[in-house]
Amino acid sequence: MGVGMIQGDVYLMMGICMIQGDVYLIMGVDMIHGDVYLRIGVGIKQGDVYLMMGIGMIHGDVYLRIGVGMIQGDVCLLIGVGMIQGDVYLMMGVGMIQGDVYLMMGVGVIQVDIYLMMGVCMLQGDVYLMTVLV
Repeated sequence: MGVGMIQGDVYLMMGICMIQGDVYLIMGVDMIHGDVYLRIGVGIKQGDVYLMMGIGMIHGDVYLRIGVGMIQGDVCLLIGVGMIQGDVYLMMGVGMIQGDVYLMMGVGVIQVDIYLMMGVCMLQGDVYLMTVLV
């Protein structure tokens, strides 16, 4: 419990922190070389809202474990999601990405290629009900 600053990085174990106008109400947060790690609680970063069990931002990539996240105006209600170099990974739940709705067990968007494992997807107004779509 407490706060540590190591080479300009901020470590919060439990409590509230405001970093560059962003509000963090969490169990723990680490800022390492500009990357943000949230363990449990609520974080508001650059107008995006995160209500989750854990989140990490590494080199601009976003990782959501459990809860609700709004990323660039998109809504994610899911168990887990990761955005890696613009690629989107949804594990379980509902996600809205660029106006498209995902209700699935798993989906990955890798270099504009879409992988759906199980569930329903609406892409550009089209509806997909499938087990596996590549």
